[in-house]
Amino acid sequence: MNEYQAKFAEAYKKLNKQQKMAVDTIDGTVLVNAGPGTGKTQILTLRIANIMQKTDVGAGSILAITFTESGVREMRKRLLSIIGPEAHKVHINTFHGFCNGLISEYPEYFPEIIGATNARDIDSILIIENILDELRPEILRPRGDKYFYVYSILSAIGELKREVFKPDDFINLLNKVESEFLARADLYHEKGAHVGKMKGEHKDTLRLIEKNKELAQVYTEYQNKILSARMYDFSDMILYVSDALNNIEDFRQNVQERYQYILVDEHQDTNQAQNKIIDLLAGLFDESIINSPNIFVVGDDKQGIYRFQGASVLNFTEFVRKYPETVVINLIENYRSEASILSYAENLLSGHEPLKSQNKGSEASKINIYECERPVDEIYAVAEKIKSLIDSGIEPKNIAILYRTNNEAVQIENAFSKLGIKNKVFSDKSIYENIIVKKILKIIEALVNYNDDSYLLSMLHIKEFNLHPHDIIAIIRKANDLKKRSVFSILYEAKLLDDLNLVEPEKVIDLSVNFKKWVSARDEKNAKSVIEMILRESGILHKIIKNNNVDEFDALNSFLSDVDQFLVNDKKSNIVSFLDYVYLKERHKIKTKISHTTQSLNAVCLMTAHKSKGLEFEYVFVMHANAGIWGNRRQIEHLKLVPAVYGLSTVDEGELDERRLFYVAITRAKLGLFLTYAKTNIEGKELLPADYLESVPAEHLQHFTHDANVASDIELINNDSLPPEKIEIEFVNKLVDDQGLSPTALNNYIDCPWKYFYRNLLRLPEPTENHMLYGTAMHAGVEALFVADSLGQNQSALISGFEELLLKQPLSVVDFNELLERGKKALTGWYEHSQPYFKYPRKTEQNIRRVSFDEVIHLSGKLDAIEQIDESLVNVIDYKTGKPKTRNEILGATKNSDGAYYRQLVFYKILIDEYYDGRVIMQNATLDFLEPDSDSGKYKKESFEITNDDAVELKNKIIEVAHEIRNLDFWSKRCDEKDCKYCSLRDLML
Repeated sequence: MNEYQAKFAEAYKKLNKQQKMAVDTIDGTVLVNAGPGTGKTQILTLRIANIMQKTDVGAGSILAITFTESGVREMRKRLLSIIGPEAHKVHINTFHGFCNGLISEYPEYFPEIIGATNARDIDSILIIENILDELRPEILRPRGDKYFYVYSILSAIGELKREVFKPDDFINLLNKVESEFLARADLYHEKGAHVGKMKGEHKDTLRLIEKNKELAQVYTEYQNKILSARMYDFSDMILYVSDALNNIEDFRQNVQERYQYILVDEHQDTNQAQNKIIDLLAGLFDESIINSPNIFVVGDDKQGIYRFQGASVLNFTEFVRKYPETVVINLIENYRSEASILSYAENLLSGHEPLKSQNKGSEASKINIYECERPVDEIYAVAEKIKSLIDSGIEPKNIAILYRTNNEAVQIENAFSKLGIKNKVFSDKSIYENIIVKKILKIIEALVNYNDDSYLLSMLHIKEFNLHPHDIIAIIRKANDLKKRSVFSILYEAKLLDDLNLVEPEKVIDLSVNFKKWVSARDEKNAKSVIEMILRESGILHKIIKNNNVDEFDALNSFLSDVDQFLVNDKKSNIVSFLDYVYLKERHKIKTKISHTTQSLNAVCLMTAHKSKGLEFEYVFVMHANAGIWGNRRQIEHLKLVPAVYGLSTVDEGELDERRLFYVAITRAKLGLFLTYAKTNIEGKELLPADYLESVPAEHLQHFTHDANVASDIELINNDSLPPEKIEIEFVNKLVDDQGLSPTALNNYIDCPWKYFYRNLLRLPEPTENHMLYGTAMHAGVEALFVADSLGQNQSALISGFEELLLKQPLSVVDFNELLERGKKALTGWYEHSQPYFKYPRKTEQNIRRVSFDEVIHLSGKLDAIEQIDESLVNVIDYKTGKPKTRNEILGATKNSDGAYYRQLVFYKILIDEYYDGRVIMQNATLDFLEPDSDSGKYKKESFEITNDDAVELKNKIIEVAHEIRNLDFWSKRCDEKDCKYCSLRDLML
C-alpha cells in the first residue's frame, strides 16, 4: 500500500455506513440526498479516489462539476491530499469552465463564437439601448424613462437562455400561448355594465403576452447584434455546447467516450440548460447507449435557494424518474450541529429522514430568541452577546451574523465597529457603494468636469485632503459670490484665497497643485495611470495602508480589477470614457461585486443567508427575523416571462424558497443559534416576528426580552462624527441671519438637515435635472398667462411663455422636443379644465421677504399666485408639475407621504399673517396640478382652509428647527434615506 492508498484507507475508515455506500457504488446512476453537515465534499473526493483504485479508468476520464470556483479549489485541494499529483488530471470544473474548455478544444463545432470576446455587462447594456432606440417598442420603451426596462430585459434574456430557449423557440412558444389564450371562451363579459369588454384578469394576461412579444423582438435583435460584434455571454456558452452535444453526433460521441464517470455537486442548483448538458453527457437522449450511465449527483432539495438564478429543485427531484435504475442514498448523520438545532430544522422543513446529530457528549444547547423593542436595540443586544462570547474565549471568526439582504449590514457594521467588535462584511454589494471607491470617483468626476463647480466643491469634502470644514464652507460661499468665476480658477488665485481667511490655507494650496497635475493627465494617460496617480497623491492609498483595513483593500483591489476589465478592449481609453462606463453601470444598477480575498481574518463574519451556504460557524445570529423580511416578501417583477417558459416549474414556490433560505441560515450553526427580531421599526410601526420562529421546539426554546436602551446607547450607534467647532457655528449663524428660512428650506431641513445645509444655506452649485428645468418652464408659462391678462383669458401667452423659457434651458434636441410636446399637451388640457374657474384677478410670483418672526429667525417666501378676492381677503395658489397627489398624500396621512406640500401651504399663511399683521387674511390655499393623472387623464386641484391651530403648530416647529440650525445640532445626524447625496457629501469628511 503506497502513501496515498494509506491516506484513502484512513479517510474511508472514518465514514459512516451511508457514506461508504456512496463511495463504493461507483457504477450506474446514484443520487445522494446530502443534508447540511453530512460530509458531501468528503464523499465526492473519496469516490473519485475509489474509482481510480477499483477501475482502469484514468483521472482524465473523470468529470466533476460544482458551482463555484471556490468549490473547485476546495475539491481539488482535498483530492490532492488523498491521491496526490494525479488529482491535477481529474476534470474538476464549474459548468462555465467546462463549456469554455470544450469550445476551446473543438473550435470547428463552434464557428459562431470562436475568436469572439466575452460580452461585458456594459456591452450588453449598450446593445439593448441601441435596439430599443431602433425598434421603439410601445411597452418596453416608456416615455418617462426609455431605458427603464434595460436591466429587466437582460435578466429575462438570461432566464430564457437558462431555460434553453433560443429566440425562434421563444417566438414559437409565444405564438402557441397567444393562440390558446385567444381561443378561450370566457375572455369577455357577456352581461352587465361591461358587456363585450375583456375581463380584467384576462387583460393582465394579454398585457403579459404583449410584453413578452416585444421581448422576443428585442431578444432576436440582441443575438444578431452580439454575434455581429463577435461577442458572446456566459449563458451563450452553455447554450452553444448544449446545442452542439444535441445535434452533432461526432462531437457528442467524443465527449461521452472521454468522460466515463460524471459527478455533479449541488445538483439542486442546476438550471435547465445545465441539466440538459448533464443528460446529454450521460446519453439520456442517445439510444445507442444501453447501459445505465455512470453519473453521480449530490444535492439537497431543502437547500435549493437559487431559483431566482434559474435553478430548479425539480432537476434533482425528477432525477430518479429519468433514471429508474438510480441507487438513492440518504446521508442523515450530521457532524456539524447540536441536536436542538437539527430538531428545529426538521420542524421547519422535514427531509427524507430526520438528521441525527453526531456531536456526542456536548451539552444540549438552546435556541435563543431575542425579542427587542426596535432594530437599533436588536443590534445592540446582539453586539453585547457577541462581546460576552468573545470574552469567554470564542474566536470572532467562529461567529456569524446572517441577514436577508445586503442593505441590513451597514448599521450592524457601524455599531460593531464603535463597540470594538472586529468584523468583516462578506457582501454582494457593488464596489461603487464602498466609501473609498466613492471618494476616488468624486475626484474623477471633478477632474473630468473641472469647470463645473458642483463636482469640484463636492471633491473638497474628501477627508484624505484634510481640509478644515470652515475652509470648505468658505470656498463654497465665495463660489456663490463670484458667479462668473469658477472654483477651479479661485483655487489658483492667491489673492482670492487670502481674502477667504482660511484656517489652513497650505492644505488647500497642496490640493490645488495635485489637482492641476491630475487635470493635465486626464487626456494624456489612460484611465488606470490617472487613477494610480490619484491614489498615490491624494493620500487615499497611504491611509488604507496605514489603517491596514481589510475591507478597504478588498474594495480597492476589486475596483482596480474593474478598471482593467474596462481597458480590455482598448488599453488607451482615458478617464473620461471610464467615468461614462461607471455611470452606465450605475444607471442600470449593474453590480460589480467586491472580491473577498482575506477570509482568514479573525473577525465576526457578516453576510446574507445566500452567501453563507456551504459555510459553518460555532455561533450563528440570524437577525431581523421579522415577517416581510424573512418570509411573506413582496416581490416586484417588471418583466415576467409567460409561465409556459418554465414547463414543470410553473408552481409558485416563493414562500417555500424563503423557508429553504431560513433553513440554510439556521443549519450553519454548530453550537449556538440566536434568532432576533424587533417589535417596531424606526418609525414606530408594529412589526411581527417571522412565522418560522413558531417552529422552534418548546423544549429547546429560550426566550429573552430586550427593552429600549437608554439614550446614550442609541447615540453610541448613531453618532459617528465630531461636534462642530466655534468658528463653524459662527459662520453658519451669519448665513442664517442673512438668509432666514423659506418654506422650501424648512421642508428640506425636515427631509434631511444636510440637504438644507448644502442646498439652502451654502447654495452648493448643483447640476440641474431635466424635470426641474421642465417645472421652471411650466411655471413661466402660467406666469405669462396672468401677466398678459390677470383673469387668464390669453391661452396663447400660456404656451408661448412655456416654450420661450424651455428654449433657454440647457437641453439636448431630443429632450427639448420631448418636453415641449409633453408641456404643450399638459398646459392646453390644464387651461381648458381650469379657465372656467378663473374668477378673481391673479398676481403671480409674489415675493415676501424678511418677515420678522420670533427672535431667532426671519421668514421669506415666493408665492406662485395670489387671487385678490377683495381688499382684505386672498386665496393662495401653488402650482405643481408631476403626478397629482391625493388629498391624504398632501396632508401626509398616507404611508409614503411626508406632509411637505401641506406644510408649505401653512407656511404661506404664517407669512401673510405676519407680513400684513391681520390686514390681509388668507381664505384658502390651493395646490393646482398642471399635469393630468397618468391613469385617469383628469386634472386636479385641492383647496384647504388653513386653521390657526395649524399655524401655531408650524410656528413652534419653525422655532425648534431654527434653534437646531443655529446650534448646529444636526452636525452629527443623518437622514433615513440610504442613498442621500447630501449625507454622502458629509460622509466624505469622515
